[in-house]
Amino acid sequence: MSVKTFFTRHWFMYTMCLVIILAYIAPGVGSKGGLIYPEITVKYGAVSTIFFFSGVSLQTSDIHAAMSQTSLHVFIQGTTFLVYPVFMKILCILLTTIGDFNKSLLKG
Repeated sequence: MSVKTFFTRHWFMYTMCLVIILAYIAPGVGSKGGLIYPEITVKYGAVSTIFFFSGVSLQTSDIHAAMSQTSLHVFIQGTTFLVYPVFMKILCILLTTIGDFNKSLLKG
């Protein structure tokens, strides 16, 4: 594998490392109220941009392979939105009736 191919394939990680080094050299640029106003740009732009470029760099075959795993997605969504909430509700009810726990803490 040539150096150009290697850097082309892993451009995102090298760009992230470069940005970290630049932040170390000139931290004032990214501080609150600094040149790029990170309280606005990071909150609204940087996160979206990172996810966008990560998604664009994926191979179509990888996306198709991941989307075709329906049973895995149903399992993850089911446990996230059904099993865990029901389990936590039962646990909170048990802790409320058995122990002397703060109800506000259990609500959170």
